[in-house]
Amino acid sequence: MRVCGISLCLAFALSAAGILNAEDKPSSKLEWKGQKGDAALFSVQRNSTTESQGGQREGKSNDESEIQYKIQVAESKDGGNCELKINYVSVKSKQDAGDRKFEFDSSKKEGGDETATALREAMGRQITVKISGGKISEVTGFPEVTRPEGGQRNFQGFGARMLVSRRGLEQDLDLILARAVQGQALEKGKEYRLAREEGDAAAKDRGQGQGRGQGRGMFGRGDSSLLYKYEGNEEVGGQAAAKFSLAADNTPRPGGDGNRPATERKSEGKALVSIKDGILLKLEVKSESKSEGEFNGNSFKRSTSSKTVISRGAVTKPKEATV
Repeated sequence: MRVCGISLCLAFALSAAGILNAEDKPSSKLEWKGQKGDAALFSVQRNSTTESQGGQREGKSNDESEIQYKIQVAESKDGGNCELKINYVSVKSKQDAGDRKFEFDSSKKEGGDETATALREAMGRQITVKISGGKISEVTGFPEVTRPEGGQRNFQGFGARMLVSRRGLEQDLDLILARAVQGQALEKGKEYRLAREEGDAAAKDRGQGQGRGQGRGMFGRGDSSLLYKYEGNEEVGGQAAAKFSLAADNTPRPGGDGNRPATERKSEGKALVSIKDGILLKLEVKSESKSEGEFNGNSFKRSTSSKTVISRGAVTKPKEATV
């Protein structure tokens, strides 16, 4: 497989830029392709509702978020290596959990608490992501996270902080880069899943509790583990796209989840991946989960319903001033 960067603009924009030509033909195998400088915008919208009974907290909570990324290819090399530069164009987050309420809108440049300040600082950074052999091997650029004295976390706005973080970004890139189906031959009816490997960048931090296995699906991320089923091709914006139906991937993970509550997950949705460049064009998925267990001698039940929508668009160049 040749992973050589990504062409991130829509087909008409790429054709206008001369990046694609008439001789390019769709392949039966999805692969990342592109050139240095290719860029696109990705909008990631999520909303979820969680109801809890028993345990430490009871009640209902709602979470809404919208992130817009600008992703650009900084370097593309043979041998399955590339480097991406990622900027947060905008971030919105709204959380309502009874006595815990938080709202953030990056378009409002002033005001807010320490969480809002931390979010603006993280958004102001350009993040570098290195991909090696189809895996996320390194993520740099986020400010260091400092915990208050005594190790106590302020959960006010904690979900928003997770959005603009290394872990949140990697989970979004899993979907945007369509990692579950990369390098795969397309066979109608065949199912694909993302293998969790130690080569992924966040997996290296499991000893510090920051790995991918920690908190998967937190804050309504029902899209954190999906099964892709290839349904055929269809045209999107003038280019061929591989169409996948989505379902929850309930495959047991290596190492087991013996200390976690029993969870029942269901997902239903659709993903369209460009055959030309192997990158997501659009994804929409609805998920439901139910879990129950025991914590500190108290039994609890929790149910969550969520929806995720990801769409891709071209970067708009500023108009030249006229005299």
